[in-house]
Amino acid sequence: MTENTNGTADNHTSENLSPFLKGKYEHIFHLLYDIQHDKKLSRQDFMKLQKKLVEMSKKDSEKIRLIQTRIGTVWTGIMKGSRFYRKNDLQMHVNVSEWIHYWTDFREAAKAGNDWPTASLSGNVDYKWHSEFIDLIFDAMDENGDGTIVEDEYVGFMKSFAYTDDDPAHNFTNICQRNGDKIDRAHFKNMWYQYLMDEEVADSPGNFLFGNVTGSS
Repeated sequence: MTENTNGTADNHTSENLSPFLKGKYEHIFHLLYDIQHDKKLSRQDFMKLQKKLVEMSKKDSEKIRLIQTRIGTVWTGIMKGSRFYRKNDLQMHVNVSEWIHYWTDFREAAKAGNDWPTASLSGNVDYKWHSEFIDLIFDAMDENGDGTIVEDEYVGFMKSFAYTDDDPAHNFTNICQRNGDKIDRAHFKNMWYQYLMDEEVADSPGNFLFGNVTGSS
């Protein structure tokens, strides 16, 4: 058992997750969040992420404003949702193990409601920040701001985050199954949900959202 933010016991542990799911959660931890690559999330990671996304915004003032607002919301949400919450801002961080526990609880709540959860089953952890993060990444990928992501935009984003493990263009094709040659916001959110929830090593489109992880074990 682990403890939630109020100090009460939680029945869900990362031992309930398949190796495939653990691998996906660790992958997005390192690709999207741990910008300093020191195996823990801290305020510095989010400041560097903000700087990177602002640089990608091409001086679009409205986009920059949204980036700054969303980064603050996401950081606060993650830290308040951590069972290992530190009161001292300088000590605030989440390591990989804590991250896996977090998404174990998220997945249990999602399974119970068969949809994106707004809070953990205990009601102690608020998941609303995640919607802000999805919009943050979608808008960063949608370079020209037309409401859709095309292959060049997707590939450019993945390369900007130093993703080189396989062919991002091929992954984009898999993500776009039954959705033409573009990804709109609704499809992107659906693929993200599939990425977080699918425990089977299969060729489902969502498993390719952040690279080919179908070979994970």
